[in-house]
Amino acid sequence: MSRKQAPRRGSRQPNITSITYWRKFASHRIIYVGLAGLIGFGIIAYFGSSPLGNPGTSAREDYLQDAICTVNREPVTRDDYENLARNARRQSGGNVMMTVMQEGYILSSLTDAALLRAEAKKRRIQVSDQDVDRTLNEMRNLRQGGRTERLTDQDLLQMTGSLSLSDLKDKLRKDLLPQRLGEIEGKVDRLTYDDLAKSYDEIKVRHILIGVVGPRAPGGKGLPDDQARQKAENIKKELDAGADFAQLANRYSDDPSNKPARAAPKGGDLGWYKRGGGFDKDFEAAAFALKPGQISGVVKTPFGYHIIKVDESRRSLPKDFEKNKTELLTQYRSQKASEALRALLERLKPKAKIVWKDSAMEWRYEYAKSGPMGGMMTIGQDRSQAEERLVKRLRAYVPAHKSDSAAAIVLGQLLNQQLMMISLPQGIAGTVPPKADKIDRKKLQAEIIAAYESALNVSEDQDTRLTLARMYREEKNDRKALDHYRMVHRLMEWDDRPESLYVREQVEKALRELGDTKLADEEAKRIAELRAQQAKEQKEAAERAKQEQDRQKAEAAKTDKTTSGNSPDRDQSKTPAQNGRSTPSR
Repeated sequence: MSRKQAPRRGSRQPNITSITYWRKFASHRIIYVGLAGLIGFGIIAYFGSSPLGNPGTSAREDYLQDAICTVNREPVTRDDYENLARNARRQSGGNVMMTVMQEGYILSSLTDAALLRAEAKKRRIQVSDQDVDRTLNEMRNLRQGGRTERLTDQDLLQMTGSLSLSDLKDKLRKDLLPQRLGEIEGKVDRLTYDDLAKSYDEIKVRHILIGVVGPRAPGGKGLPDDQARQKAENIKKELDAGADFAQLANRYSDDPSNKPARAAPKGGDLGWYKRGGGFDKDFEAAAFALKPGQISGVVKTPFGYHIIKVDESRRSLPKDFEKNKTELLTQYRSQKASEALRALLERLKPKAKIVWKDSAMEWRYEYAKSGPMGGMMTIGQDRSQAEERLVKRLRAYVPAHKSDSAAAIVLGQLLNQQLMMISLPQGIAGTVPPKADKIDRKKLQAEIIAAYESALNVSEDQDTRLTLARMYREEKNDRKALDHYRMVHRLMEWDDRPESLYVREQVEKALRELGDTKLADEEAKRIAELRAQQAKEQKEAAERAKQEQDRQKAEAAKTDKTTSGNSPDRDQSKTPAQNGRSTPSR
């Protein structure tokens, strides 16, 4: 989407500011990378030029240090946000919904990190000067393309957008604070090589699941909690009396994976499982407390009530474990510290006090928790309620902030989602659709159109125009529909991507049906050209692949011939002529 707002500047160091590279670099130092998708932003975020120009101006510095919000009085600055958001916008390729989703996830991660910093300060945890200097020294040794390059302080300041070495150290100290909190919370200094070896233990597990009614009910089915618990306890009594576990699993378990559509029931078999492999924490704790042949008591998880049996156990140490165990222990400690931070966040977040100072950031944060492209952490009724709150917020926000076109597009998208969900059964797609009898479809559609039109007054977006064109056709407003299809045709004039063909075909068909045969013919001609180009490229790719295949076959034949010629199995008693070689005359 080509924005009508301020343009963005590119990175001044594109070859050495790769997020992938700095993620790898920071993996051992910033252990909380990935807590909420982007936590651990610090070192990664700072490697890239500022989108706001000259770093020497006091106005810029004041702007960047301005707090977007505070979390338990710990600030999240605009500098924190802008460095990450710039990369997210670039990666989203101009897709408004994807950009907003990424921005929301960034804000969620930044608030999580601020919450951890606030907790660390509350506990009076500090980062030593030695830790900061050690991290800074590691950053100076840039490894790229198999070689190490020593960066100067000026290199680091430019890449991190820092005003001085002291400024950079302050940023690192802020980012290392949650790391120190995780090390203390996870008691990682106590972890030994024996603990490391135990982390490679695996168990072969079976279970019987009695589902409980709720958003995570297996197959959407389940019993009320008390009935499910009583049923599980009765099954446990049968097992204690000597009943076969696999038979009872096949008879009672609600786990859909236990009864494949085209295979025999699995007897509750879940296969081999290692610690941290994805099971619920209470399930995992109960399973690893068992020895082979033992059966657990009734274990409660969000899915229902389980009875667990361990068939076998083994320890699968990696190759060269002894040789690499020092590095492996470092990685294991980092992993445990990250797990400790995730668990700590779960406890802290319900009581966290977030005070927003920027309403544009606030709704993006809410969208990450509730929108159709966000909301990954909420399901069922919770997600539906979060979505309703966001719609209410955006209905108040959009009229007062018309320059924020993304807000209008998101509002239109959410309302359009409601419109489509009206006729769907209760609970489908992980949300609770609004009741049809409480919604005026005509009024809702008019509101959606108004939101989309408002967005297009500020910035251009092809997907929004296509949606509007379809909605106007549904309303029998062919004139406005045609206007939008014509605009999409112009927007796609230089778009020669193969994926654009599907959209072009829609536009060509609509233009023809709406009577603009001239533009429809132009679109048809462009489609034919793109298809011909696509066929040509596919043919050339197939020819290159065949040439490469022939080259590899020739190389293999040459290697086989050489190997055959040097084979020790050849009969050395034969003369050269008998071995297939002519003997030169004397």
